[in-house]
Amino acid sequence: MKIQFSKAQKKLAILWFISSGIILAIMIFFSSQHDKFSPKDNEAWGWIFSSILPTLSLIITIFVMDVNNRTPSRRGVDRFYFRLVFSISLFYFLVILWVLLADNPEPGIVVRMERSNMYLGPLQGLVAATIGIFFIKRDTNG
Repeated sequence: MKIQFSKAQKKLAILWFISSGIILAIMIFFSSQHDKFSPKDNEAWGWIFSSILPTLSLIITIFVMDVNNRTPSRRGVDRFYFRLVFSISLFYFLVILWVLLADNPEPGIVVRMERSNMYLGPLQGLVAATIGIFFIKRDTNG
């Protein structure tokens, strides 16, 4: 079963923008109200930006290219691949939220962020690889 390619792109983009917005709002709250990252605010913000900005930049770039292309596309993509990418992306955001919101004062949130790179790095690689199906691949199959 297929889903329209442009609809799949939009649904993934919505997931990424809403989830990123929530995470950034939490980061702003923690930075401005609770000094949760102090004195390592720069490290905390660097961690979050490196976790979400590369994929958001890719999504925005492809949307700009598609707007400039203005060629309507009726291609489809297998619903399984869409669900796979959506699920991996959602899991990725849940892991980021878990790192931010875990109620464990030791060893501290910034250290926890640094340690999370052991599993977030490979997970981000999987997300990037699978999301490429929707934001890079340009074949006309479907």
